[in-house]
Amino acid sequence: MKRFLLLFAMLVTFILGSTATASAAEKIELDMTPREPIAVFIQLDPKGVGKPLEISEEMYGKIKEKLNSAHKEPIPYTKAQKDLKIYIRDNDLNGNQRDQDDGVILRSKDFKALAEKEQTRYVISIATRVTSSEVKLNFWTGIRKNLTIVTNVVIYDAEANDYLIDEDFSSVGRTSGSYDRAFHRAIEDILTKIDFNTMLT
Repeated sequence: MKRFLLLFAMLVTFILGSTATASAAEKIELDMTPREPIAVFIQLDPKGVGKPLEISEEMYGKIKEKLNSAHKEPIPYTKAQKDLKIYIRDNDLNGNQRDQDDGVILRSKDFKALAEKEQTRYVISIATRVTSSEVKLNFWTGIRKNLTIVTNVVIYDAEANDYLIDEDFSSVGRTSGSYDRAFHRAIEDILTKIDFNTMLT
């Protein structure tokens, strides 16, 4: 009887162990499934912020986090920005004025061409600018700096030749420090309003 119970216990342990191993293997396989590549381009108006390049990279990092949770992997930031600038200049979209590189309005054919260049289905364009800035004096908090930020978000599906979203978001960044900090807060607020999980299926 003891031998039977021992054999039964070993059999149960073996079955449970095999099931756990299979589940672990399935999880590893699922985790290792490559994320779908996606093109992300950022156009930041340098007026009103002291460190536009750093803020652009920060925006990319926050977008990357959200896209990763939707099982998407944006192409590297430096490659995307370089390819966008080259495309704008080669297609005379900015009238050969360097300071307009950051504010070009892209059209369907442009998004399609950029998707083909990056070999992605989806293209995301984030174009953000400061529309007003003001300094306010408050009795309790002292000097406050307010930036009104307007951000245009476009998600283009090159496979369907259609826009999934083309929307403007407005937000006010407040800070008692630099304008860059106010801009940072405004961008964080804007990104909470965009749900990539539901848009990129």
